[in-house]
Amino acid sequence: MRATRLAAVLTAVVSVCGLLTGCGQQADGRDTVTMWTYPVITDPAADREFWARTVAGFRERHPEIRVEVVSQPWSNRDATLTTALLAGKGPDVGYLIPDQVGRYHAQDVLAPISDFLPEDTMTDYRDNALAALSIDGTPYVAPILMSALVGSCDQRVLDATGVEPPRTWEELLEIAPVLREAGYYATHYQGDLQAALNMNFYQYLWQAGGTVFTEDGEHLALDGPEGVAALEFLKTLVDEEYVDRSALTQAYQPDQSPMARGRVACVYNMGPTEAAAAMGGSEHLHITPPLTGAVQTAYGTVGGYAVFHEARDPDAVRTWMAYLTSTEVMSDYNRAAGYFSPRESVTDLYPDDPVLAEAEQYLELTTPGEPNSRYREVLQIVAPLVQSALLGEQSPQEALAEAAQVAEPLLAG
Repeated sequence: MRATRLAAVLTAVVSVCGLLTGCGQQADGRDTVTMWTYPVITDPAADREFWARTVAGFRERHPEIRVEVVSQPWSNRDATLTTALLAGKGPDVGYLIPDQVGRYHAQDVLAPISDFLPEDTMTDYRDNALAALSIDGTPYVAPILMSALVGSCDQRVLDATGVEPPRTWEELLEIAPVLREAGYYATHYQGDLQAALNMNFYQYLWQAGGTVFTEDGEHLALDGPEGVAALEFLKTLVDEEYVDRSALTQAYQPDQSPMARGRVACVYNMGPTEAAAAMGGSEHLHITPPLTGAVQTAYGTVGGYAVFHEARDPDAVRTWMAYLTSTEVMSDYNRAAGYFSPRESVTDLYPDDPVLAEAEQYLELTTPGEPNSRYREVLQIVAPLVQSALLGEQSPQEALAEAAQVAEPLLAG
């Protein structure tokens, strides 16, 4: 099989196709769909079981179409996929997230996803999910999952101090001295260089009403007044000891974090499931809306499946994509993976989990990122300069101006 031969050369993969009867590929690739996915469902057994039953369900309805799902590792995924595509041996369909869309669009390998989905599916998507996977207003990826980094407060800390969960930056600054006096941190900011800026500085940048890039994507915009306001707000949290300063340079193990020690009132840089685990259980968790600066928003990832130009049989791919993004399959996928659906009609996925049920209602307020082909390279420029400002080594204005200056030739290229 094409994907199996490619896997032997590029990387070790596990294909659920091998678990299913009659999943061979015809020599000319007709009536066959090959899809590369990744362990979004983190339990390997559950991942295999999901794809096995999904492909089997599809084959029951469309026995004339063969589908091979190849599970690739997260590591080196862009190098592996790019190499395969350039060699003309890539998959028909592949899993992408927002910061990859610009990269593959620039390589001219993505097909507009509206060519492969039913119209009622396209109109059912949440606007922010589609926007995160679009270039110049054209969606190139079919969203399959979403998350929301809403507020996750430790009810034990709230009860011990008598404070209410903050709704705005101002309210966070109002309760922070009370919490500090009682020996607690108001929130947690993870500033080490391995931490994701989406979950930390960028989230506050978006709340300030700013963006990472200019609208045309050719310059950084984070050195504007919104970015400076966001970084000054964070510097206040650090300077006043409203957050754990050591987290600016130290990546905590989950069981050693300030949250695990019960010393943090509210966190905004992790999902509710992770926050519950860090705090010792969901019974301690109080879910609150995203914070409001100038704008009420929070980071939330979006992932989905793109169709590549080299797809061997567009009609077969179209049939598979309609099934993959159906309400039935999307509900099953997100429950298995612990995410939410980007389709407005697919809701209430966790009726027996009050934490996730509460977080789900804030999906419309999330900002999934900004698709740009240089997104990851820019992260490497911005992260140490933001850290430098928070450590007091330069001012927020100086740090962000330097970031914009260093990034300029990269974006121009």
